[in-house]
Amino acid sequence: MVEFTPVSVSDNASSVAAKNARELLDSKGYSPFSRKFFHTPSAINRKVVEAAENEFQEAFKVTRAAQFRDATDIAVSGSFYFNYALAVGEAVPSQIKYDYIDPATPDGRSRMQRVINRRDKDCIVINDGSTPESVEERTRTDAFIRDSLELLLPVKSKFEL
Repeated sequence: MVEFTPVSVSDNASSVAAKNARELLDSKGYSPFSRKFFHTPSAINRKVVEAAENEFQEAFKVTRAAQFRDATDIAVSGSFYFNYALAVGEAVPSQIKYDYIDPATPDGRSRMQRVINRRDKDCIVINDGSTPESVEERTRTDAFIRDSLELLLPVKSKFEL
């Protein structure tokens, strides 16, 4: 969910960007949204992005100028794009089988093993870094990720050769 509250220091980067995107789109009369999109691959239409940039030039300029994520970001290729594209009739809702895995947790490791065994997902998101870890724990998590990916994807793509 994207809460209907002002941006605050307790918001994570994706919530800040979603709130900013909602406020910006609302300022032009587009329908407000309340949900974030899943962390999955999605097609982005360059012409839709160009139309959005033309309509919201200042917001794009500010976002582009930020070296790192900033409290003024609109997540051009995230919440902003998807909601803008929906609002102007250039996107359609769809579904994808995916899993969002934090490999630093027992649940995340279990889910990763299930993905390897079942191979029933179109994609997976491995979100390492969201759980605080000691240096030793981080080393073990890194090894787990590498070993898991080797099992899941044993043949290198032509881009890795």
